[in-house]
Amino acid sequence: MKKIISILCLSFLFCGGLAFAADSASNRKDMSVRLGMKTGLHLMYLVSAPFVLEFPGEDFTFGLVYGSGKLETTTTSTTYSSGAYVTTKTTDTWKFSTTELTGRYYFGNSFNVPFGVAMYNIHKDDFKTGAAVYSIDYTVTQLNVGLGNDWTFN
Repeated sequence: MKKIISILCLSFLFCGGLAFAADSASNRKDMSVRLGMKTGLHLMYLVSAPFVLEFPGEDFTFGLVYGSGKLETTTTSTTYSSGAYVTTKTTDTWKFSTTELTGRYYFGNSFNVPFGVAMYNIHKDDFKTGAAVYSIDYTVTQLNVGLGNDWTFN
């Protein structure tokens, strides 16, 4: 019984969507804006939870992505001094931000080439190592290109 239900669910997922997304190109053409959130197993996306604003078209889609958030880390260190163990606990707050300019070129109904530039920033005030105190600002610029499939429903 479980096999039959699994087969029915999978067939609906893979074949049922074809009837609803038969013409993604004209569905995109009729839209003026798409809103969403970027997700994935990417530390920047997990912490900053970026929002997506896209302007779809029949052949091209352009979009903006922005999000920011904080990550707290705790470091525990134990030292032995004067015959006793001393445990020190330090909590640091790191500020993450994600900014992207994205686009997609559709070369069919739903198959596309996504492209864009992304800038990721990690910032930390008062980073302490020993007696020194630093301000850390780490920025990465990344060029993206890929191959995708984007179904647009009514």
